[in-house]
Amino acid sequence: IFLSVLVVCSSLSNTNLKSFSLNKKSTANPLSKEDKPVIIISLDGFLIVAGKQNETPFEIPAIIGKYNGKQEKEVKKDDILTGDEAKNKRKYLNIEYPFKNGKLDKNEKIIYKVFDDIFSILEVSPREHNLFLLVPVTYSKEDINFLADLLFDKFSIKKMYIMYDLLADIVTTGSMTGFVLNSSEDITVAAFIKKGKLQKESVVQIDKAGEDVTLELKKRLEERGLSFISAAHMDVLREIKRDYCFVSEDPDSEEVSEEVDLYDGIKVELRSEVFFSPEKYIQDSIEAVKKSAKKMDKKIEALAIGGSNAAMDGFVERFQSEFVDTQIEDDSEDKKRNMNFYGGEIITSMAFFNKRWISKEKKDKVADSAHMIYIE
Repeated sequence: IFLSVLVVCSSLSNTNLKSFSLNKKSTANPLSKEDKPVIIISLDGFLIVAGKQNETPFEIPAIIGKYNGKQEKEVKKDDILTGDEAKNKRKYLNIEYPFKNGKLDKNEKIIYKVFDDIFSILEVSPREHNLFLLVPVTYSKEDINFLADLLFDKFSIKKMYIMYDLLADIVTTGSMTGFVLNSSEDITVAAFIKKGKLQKESVVQIDKAGEDVTLELKKRLEERGLSFISAAHMDVLREIKRDYCFVSEDPDSEEVSEEVDLYDGIKVELRSEVFFSPEKYIQDSIEAVKKSAKKMDKKIEALAIGGSNAAMDGFVERFQSEFVDTQIEDDSEDKKRNMNFYGGEIITSMAFFNKRWISKEKKDKVADSAHMIYIE
Protein backbone atom coordinates (compact mmCIF):
# COMPACT_ATOMS: atom_id res chain seq x y z
CA ILE A 1 0.00 0.00 0.00
CA PHE A 2 2.79 2.44 -0.40
CA LEU A 3 3.84 3.15 -3.95
CA SER A 4 3.84 6.55 -5.46
CA VAL A 5 3.23 7.45 -9.05
CA LEU A 6 6.63 6.72 -10.46
CA VAL A 7 6.93 6.36 -14.15
CA VAL A 8 10.15 4.50 -14.71
CA CYS A 9 9.49 0.88 -13.98
CA SER A 10 9.40 -1.94 -16.44
CA SER A 11 6.83 -4.00 -14.57
CA LEU A 12 4.52 -3.74 -11.58
CA SER A 13 5.91 -7.06 -10.44
CA ASN A 14 9.07 -5.12 -9.62
CA THR A 15 7.24 -3.06 -7.02
CA ASN A 16 9.68 -2.76 -4.19
CA LEU A 17 10.32 -0.62 -1.16
CA LYS A 18 13.89 -0.01 -0.09
CA SER A 19 14.58 -1.08 3.45
CA PHE A 20 13.98 1.69 5.92
CA SER A 21 13.61 2.11 9.64
CA LEU A 22 10.09 2.08 11.03
CA ASN A 23 11.20 4.08 14.04
CA LYS A 24 9.26 7.26 13.49
CA LYS A 25 11.30 9.20 16.01
CA SER A 26 14.44 8.74 13.95
CA THR A 27 13.04 8.96 10.45
CA ALA A 28 9.84 10.96 10.57
CA ASN A 29 9.65 14.01 8.39
CA PRO A 30 7.39 16.50 10.22
CA LEU A 31 5.43 19.00 8.18
CA SER A 32 6.75 22.53 8.05
CA LYS A 33 4.37 25.46 8.35
CA GLU A 34 4.44 25.83 4.57
CA ASP A 35 3.66 22.16 3.86
CA LYS A 36 0.15 20.87 3.31
CA PRO A 37 -0.70 17.45 4.79
CA VAL A 38 -0.55 14.48 2.46
CA ILE A 39 -3.92 13.19 1.22
CA ILE A 40 -4.23 9.41 1.58
CA ILE A 41 -6.96 7.55 -0.32
CA SER A 42 -7.56 3.80 -0.34
CA LEU A 43 -9.91 2.36 -2.98
CA ASP A 44 -12.11 -0.67 -2.32
CA GLY A 45 -15.13 -2.08 -4.10
CA PHE A 46 -17.67 -0.90 -1.51
CA LEU A 47 -15.76 1.56 0.64
CA ILE A 48 -13.31 4.39 0.09
CA VAL A 49 -11.12 5.39 3.02
CA ALA A 50 -9.77 8.92 2.68
CA GLY A 51 -8.15 11.46 4.93
CA LYS A 52 -5.33 13.87 5.57
CA GLN A 53 -2.11 12.73 7.16
CA ASN A 54 -2.34 12.55 10.98
CA GLU A 55 -6.13 12.98 10.95
CA THR A 56 -8.92 10.44 11.42
CA PRO A 57 -9.93 9.10 7.99
CA PHE A 58 -13.41 9.22 6.48
CA GLU A 59 -15.19 6.08 5.30
CA ILE A 60 -17.10 6.89 2.11
CA PRO A 61 -19.44 4.45 0.32
CA ALA A 62 -17.88 3.59 -3.05
CA ILE A 63 -21.08 3.98 -5.03
CA ILE A 64 -22.43 6.04 -7.92
CA GLY A 65 -26.12 6.88 -8.29
CA LYS A 66 -27.89 7.96 -11.49
CA TYR A 67 -31.49 9.15 -11.76
CA ASN A 68 -33.91 6.21 -12.20
CA GLY A 69 -36.98 8.15 -13.33
CA LYS A 70 -38.65 8.45 -9.94
CA GLN A 71 -39.21 11.63 -7.92
CA GLU A 72 -37.41 14.24 -10.01
CA LYS A 73 -37.90 16.62 -7.07
CA GLU A 74 -35.37 14.53 -5.14
CA VAL A 75 -32.87 13.87 -7.93
CA LYS A 76 -32.44 15.75 -11.19
CA LYS A 77 -32.36 13.87 -14.47
CA ASP A 78 -28.67 14.43 -15.21
CA ASP A 79 -27.40 14.22 -11.62
CA ILE A 80 -24.63 11.83 -10.65
CA LEU A 81 -24.48 11.30 -6.90
CA THR A 82 -21.73 9.59 -4.93
CA GLY A 83 -20.97 8.38 -1.43
CA ASP A 84 -23.39 9.01 1.41
CA GLU A 85 -25.61 11.24 -0.73
CA ALA A 86 -26.14 8.41 -3.21
CA LYS A 87 -26.68 5.96 -0.36
CA ASN A 88 -29.30 8.18 1.28
CA LYS A 89 -31.21 8.72 -1.98
CA ARG A 90 -30.69 5.30 -3.51
CA LYS A 91 -34.41 4.56 -3.95
CA TYR A 92 -34.45 7.28 -6.61
CA LEU A 93 -31.24 6.06 -8.25
CA ASN A 94 -29.71 3.30 -10.30
CA ILE A 95 -26.67 2.29 -8.25
CA GLU A 96 -23.27 1.39 -9.71
CA TYR A 97 -20.02 0.33 -8.06
CA PRO A 98 -17.08 1.77 -10.04
CA PHE A 99 -14.43 -0.18 -8.08
CA LYS A 100 -16.24 -3.49 -7.61
CA ASN A 101 -14.56 -6.92 -7.67
CA GLY A 102 -11.08 -5.43 -7.80
CA LYS A 103 -11.80 -3.87 -11.19
CA LEU A 104 -11.84 -0.21 -12.19
CA ASP A 105 -14.64 1.33 -14.25
CA LYS A 106 -12.58 3.54 -16.54
CA ASN A 107 -15.43 5.99 -17.19
CA GLU A 108 -13.71 9.33 -16.85
CA LYS A 109 -16.88 11.26 -15.95
CA ILE A 110 -17.76 8.86 -13.13
CA ILE A 111 -14.28 8.54 -11.64
CA TYR A 112 -13.80 12.30 -11.85
CA LYS A 113 -17.03 12.77 -9.87
CA VAL A 114 -15.89 10.30 -7.21
CA PHE A 115 -12.57 12.05 -6.60
CA ASP A 116 -14.10 15.52 -6.85
CA ASP A 117 -16.49 14.61 -4.05
CA ILE A 118 -13.70 13.06 -1.97
CA PHE A 119 -11.67 16.28 -2.14
CA SER A 120 -14.80 18.24 -1.24
CA ILE A 121 -15.43 16.04 1.82
CA LEU A 122 -11.81 16.48 2.91
CA GLU A 123 -12.11 20.25 2.27
CA VAL A 124 -8.87 20.36 0.31
CA SER A 125 -7.64 21.87 -2.92
CA PRO A 126 -5.86 18.94 -4.62
CA ARG A 127 -3.40 21.22 -6.43
CA GLU A 128 -1.95 22.17 -3.02
CA HIS A 129 -1.38 18.61 -1.75
CA ASN A 130 0.54 15.45 -2.49
CA LEU A 131 -1.67 12.39 -2.99
CA PHE A 132 -0.82 8.88 -1.82
CA LEU A 133 -3.23 6.49 -3.51
CA LEU A 134 -3.64 2.84 -2.50
CA VAL A 135 -5.14 0.40 -4.99
CA PRO A 136 -5.93 -3.34 -5.02
CA VAL A 137 -3.26 -5.68 -6.31
CA THR A 138 -5.73 -6.73 -9.02
CA TYR A 139 -5.44 -3.34 -10.81
CA SER A 140 -3.69 -3.49 -14.17
CA LYS A 141 -1.07 -1.10 -15.49
CA GLU A 142 -3.80 0.43 -17.65
CA ASP A 143 -5.98 1.02 -14.58
CA ILE A 144 -3.15 2.73 -12.74
CA ASN A 145 -2.22 4.80 -15.76
CA PHE A 146 -5.85 5.90 -16.16
CA LEU A 147 -6.06 7.04 -12.53
CA ALA A 148 -2.76 8.91 -12.65
CA ASP A 149 -3.61 10.72 -15.88
CA LEU A 150 -7.03 11.73 -14.59
CA LEU A 151 -5.73 12.99 -11.25
CA PHE A 152 -2.86 14.95 -12.81
CA ASP A 153 -4.81 16.33 -15.76
CA LYS A 154 -8.19 17.05 -14.19
CA PHE A 155 -7.22 17.95 -10.63
CA SER A 156 -3.67 19.29 -11.06
CA ILE A 157 -2.45 17.16 -8.16
CA LYS A 158 0.80 18.62 -6.87
CA LYS A 159 2.66 15.28 -6.67
CA MET A 160 1.47 11.72 -6.43
CA TYR A 161 2.36 8.18 -5.54
CA ILE A 162 0.31 5.04 -6.23
CA MET A 163 0.89 1.80 -4.33
CA TYR A 164 -0.63 -1.64 -3.81
CA ASP A 165 -2.60 -1.71 -0.56
CA LEU A 166 -1.04 -4.99 0.56
CA LEU A 167 2.34 -3.27 0.84
CA ALA A 168 0.98 -0.67 3.20
CA ASP A 169 -0.62 -3.36 5.36
CA ILE A 170 2.69 -5.06 6.10
CA VAL A 171 4.35 -1.79 7.15
CA THR A 172 1.94 -1.37 10.08
CA THR A 173 3.41 -4.51 11.68
CA GLY A 174 6.86 -2.95 11.95
CA SER A 175 8.29 -5.42 9.45
CA MET A 176 8.79 -5.53 5.69
CA THR A 177 8.55 -9.32 5.33
CA GLY A 178 5.59 -11.59 5.94
CA PHE A 179 2.27 -12.82 4.68
CA VAL A 180 -0.67 -10.44 4.30
CA LEU A 181 -4.41 -11.04 4.14
CA ASN A 182 -6.50 -8.12 2.94
CA SER A 183 -10.10 -8.92 3.86
CA SER A 184 -12.44 -6.22 2.58
CA GLU A 185 -16.12 -6.03 1.70
CA ASP A 186 -15.39 -6.62 -1.95
CA ILE A 187 -12.23 -8.64 -2.42
CA THR A 188 -10.04 -10.99 -0.39
CA VAL A 189 -6.38 -11.39 -1.27
CA ALA A 190 -3.51 -13.21 0.42
CA ALA A 191 0.12 -12.69 -0.57
CA PHE A 192 3.72 -12.77 0.60
CA ILE A 193 5.82 -9.63 0.94
CA LYS A 194 9.62 -10.00 1.05
CA LYS A 195 11.71 -7.01 2.13
CA GLY A 196 9.01 -4.65 0.91
CA LYS A 197 8.55 -6.38 -2.43
CA LEU A 198 5.29 -8.04 -3.43
CA GLN A 199 5.91 -11.60 -4.56
CA LYS A 200 3.43 -11.72 -7.43
CA GLU A 201 3.52 -15.51 -7.67
CA SER A 202 2.24 -15.72 -4.07
CA VAL A 203 -1.00 -13.81 -4.71
CA VAL A 204 -4.19 -15.78 -4.00
CA GLN A 205 -7.57 -14.15 -4.57
CA ILE A 206 -10.76 -15.87 -3.43
CA ASP A 207 -14.26 -15.25 -4.70
CA LYS A 208 -15.68 -14.43 -1.29
CA ALA A 209 -15.51 -11.22 0.75
CA GLY A 210 -17.49 -9.25 3.32
CA GLU A 211 -20.48 -8.83 1.03
CA ASP A 212 -20.81 -12.63 0.91
CA VAL A 213 -21.16 -12.65 4.69
CA THR A 214 -23.99 -10.12 4.33
CA LEU A 215 -25.70 -12.29 1.69
CA GLU A 216 -25.38 -15.37 3.90
CA LEU A 217 -26.92 -13.43 6.77
CA LYS A 218 -29.75 -12.39 4.46
CA LYS A 219 -30.38 -15.99 3.40
CA ARG A 220 -30.49 -17.27 6.97
CA LEU A 221 -32.87 -14.55 8.13
CA GLU A 222 -35.12 -15.11 5.10
CA GLU A 223 -35.31 -18.78 6.06
CA ARG A 224 -36.93 -17.53 9.25
CA GLY A 225 -39.61 -15.68 7.28
CA LEU A 226 -38.10 -12.20 7.01
CA SER A 227 -37.88 -10.29 3.73
CA PHE A 228 -35.15 -8.01 2.36
CA ILE A 229 -36.16 -6.69 -1.06
CA SER A 230 -34.76 -3.18 -1.34
CA ALA A 231 -31.33 -1.59 -1.40
CA ALA A 232 -32.17 0.10 1.91
CA HIS A 233 -32.87 -3.33 3.42
CA MET A 234 -29.44 -4.49 2.28
CA ASP A 235 -27.89 -1.48 4.03
CA VAL A 236 -29.63 -2.57 7.24
CA LEU A 237 -28.18 -6.06 6.83
CA ARG A 238 -24.68 -4.65 6.30
CA GLU A 239 -25.01 -2.67 9.52
CA ILE A 240 -26.16 -5.79 11.39
CA LYS A 241 -23.24 -7.73 9.91
CA ARG A 242 -20.83 -5.03 11.04
CA ASP A 243 -22.30 -4.58 14.53
CA TYR A 244 -23.33 -8.12 15.50
CA CYS A 245 -21.67 -10.80 13.38
CA PHE A 246 -18.58 -12.44 14.83
CA VAL A 247 -16.27 -15.37 14.25
CA SER A 248 -16.64 -18.13 16.82
CA GLU A 249 -13.91 -20.48 17.99
CA ASP A 250 -16.53 -23.24 18.26
CA PRO A 251 -19.72 -22.42 16.27
CA ASP A 252 -21.44 -25.68 17.11
CA SER A 253 -21.49 -24.90 20.83
CA GLU A 254 -22.09 -21.13 20.57
CA GLU A 255 -25.39 -19.56 21.71
CA VAL A 256 -26.62 -16.02 21.03
CA SER A 257 -29.92 -14.20 21.51
CA GLU A 258 -30.20 -10.45 20.91
CA GLU A 259 -33.14 -8.38 19.65
CA VAL A 260 -32.44 -5.67 17.09
CA ASP A 261 -34.47 -3.27 14.95
CA LEU A 262 -34.67 -4.04 11.25
CA TYR A 263 -36.91 -1.61 9.32
CA ASP A 264 -40.47 -0.26 9.40
CA GLY A 265 -40.74 -1.09 13.11
CA ILE A 266 -39.87 -4.76 12.55
CA LYS A 267 -37.66 -6.35 15.18
CA VAL A 268 -35.78 -9.63 15.04
CA GLU A 269 -34.05 -11.82 17.58
CA LEU A 270 -30.57 -12.57 16.28
CA ARG A 271 -29.46 -16.12 16.90
CA SER A 272 -26.91 -18.47 15.36
CA GLU A 273 -26.87 -16.60 12.04
CA VAL A 274 -24.53 -13.99 13.52
CA PHE A 275 -21.72 -16.51 13.91
CA PHE A 276 -22.60 -19.05 11.20
CA SER A 277 -22.83 -16.40 8.45
CA PRO A 278 -19.07 -15.64 8.51
CA GLU A 279 -18.06 -19.30 8.94
CA LYS A 280 -17.57 -20.34 5.31
CA TYR A 281 -15.79 -17.06 4.58
CA ILE A 282 -13.33 -17.42 7.44
CA GLN A 283 -12.54 -20.99 6.38
CA ASP A 284 -11.88 -19.88 2.79
CA SER A 285 -9.71 -16.99 4.02
CA ILE A 286 -7.59 -19.36 6.10
CA GLU A 287 -7.19 -21.61 3.07
CA ALA A 288 -6.13 -18.63 0.94
CA VAL A 289 -3.24 -17.89 3.32
CA LYS A 290 -2.23 -21.56 3.30
CA LYS A 291 -2.29 -21.64 -0.51
CA SER A 292 -0.14 -18.52 -0.67
CA ALA A 293 2.38 -20.12 1.68
CA LYS A 294 2.34 -23.34 -0.36
CA LYS A 295 3.05 -21.40 -3.55
CA MET A 296 6.14 -19.92 -1.91
CA ASP A 297 7.04 -23.12 -0.04
CA LYS A 298 7.37 -21.04 3.12
CA LYS A 299 6.36 -21.35 6.74
CA ILE A 300 3.90 -18.67 7.85
CA GLU A 301 6.00 -16.95 10.52
CA ALA A 302 4.24 -13.56 10.42
CA LEU A 303 0.81 -12.58 9.13
CA ALA A 304 -0.75 -9.12 8.81
CA ILE A 305 -4.55 -9.08 8.61
CA GLY A 306 -6.37 -5.93 7.57
CA GLY A 307 -9.60 -4.74 5.99
CA SER A 308 -13.18 -4.27 7.11
CA ASN A 309 -13.74 -7.96 7.88
CA ALA A 310 -10.61 -8.16 9.99
CA ALA A 311 -12.38 -5.87 12.44
CA MET A 312 -15.07 -8.51 13.03
CA ASP A 313 -14.90 -9.86 16.58
CA GLY A 314 -13.04 -13.14 16.70
CA PHE A 315 -11.60 -12.86 13.17
CA VAL A 316 -7.96 -12.48 14.15
CA GLU A 317 -8.35 -14.85 17.10
CA ARG A 318 -9.60 -17.59 14.78
CA PHE A 319 -6.51 -17.17 12.61
CA GLN A 320 -4.28 -17.27 15.67
CA SER A 321 -5.84 -20.56 16.78
CA GLU A 322 -5.27 -21.95 13.27
CA PHE A 323 -1.69 -20.68 12.99
CA VAL A 324 -0.47 -21.21 16.53
CA ASP A 325 3.21 -20.47 15.86
CA THR A 326 2.55 -17.43 13.66
CA GLN A 327 2.97 -13.85 14.82
CA ILE A 328 -0.31 -12.04 14.12
CA GLU A 329 -0.94 -8.44 15.14
CA ASP A 330 -4.31 -7.81 16.81
CA ASP A 331 -4.92 -4.07 16.87
CA SER A 332 -7.93 -1.86 17.53
CA GLU A 333 -11.03 -2.14 15.32
CA ASP A 334 -10.21 1.14 13.57
CA LYS A 335 -6.62 0.13 12.88
CA LYS A 336 -7.69 -3.24 11.47
CA ARG A 337 -10.46 -1.77 9.30
CA ASN A 338 -8.19 0.92 7.89
CA MET A 339 -4.82 -0.81 8.09
CA ASN A 340 -3.62 0.28 4.66
CA PHE A 341 -4.52 3.92 5.38
CA TYR A 342 -2.38 3.89 8.52
CA GLY A 343 0.38 2.10 6.63
CA GLY A 344 0.25 4.94 4.13
CA GLU A 345 0.63 7.41 6.98
CA ILE A 346 3.78 5.65 8.17
CA ILE A 347 5.31 5.55 4.70
CA THR A 348 4.60 9.16 3.79
CA SER A 349 5.95 10.40 7.12
CA MET A 350 9.39 8.89 6.48
CA ALA A 351 12.11 11.37 5.50
CA PHE A 352 13.35 9.14 2.67
CA PHE A 353 9.95 9.27 0.98
CA ASN A 354 10.30 12.95 0.02
CA LYS A 355 12.39 11.87 -2.96
CA ARG A 356 9.77 9.35 -4.12
CA TRP A 357 6.97 11.76 -5.01
CA ILE A 358 6.22 12.07 -8.73
CA SER A 359 5.15 15.29 -10.40
CA LYS A 360 3.24 15.51 -13.68
CA GLU A 361 6.38 16.91 -15.32
CA LYS A 362 8.44 13.95 -14.16
CA LYS A 363 5.78 11.51 -15.30
CA ASP A 364 5.48 13.12 -18.74
CA LYS A 365 9.20 12.66 -19.40
CA VAL A 366 8.69 8.91 -19.63
CA ALA A 367 7.32 7.69 -22.93
CA ASP A 368 5.48 4.67 -21.53
CA SER A 369 3.47 6.29 -18.77
CA ALA A 370 1.65 3.04 -17.99
CA HIS A 371 4.60 2.05 -15.79
CA MET A 372 4.05 4.42 -12.98
CA ILE A 373 4.08 2.84 -9.58
CA TYR A 374 7.50 1.65 -8.80
CA ILE A 375 10.03 2.11 -6.05
CA GLU A 376 13.58 1.36 -7.04
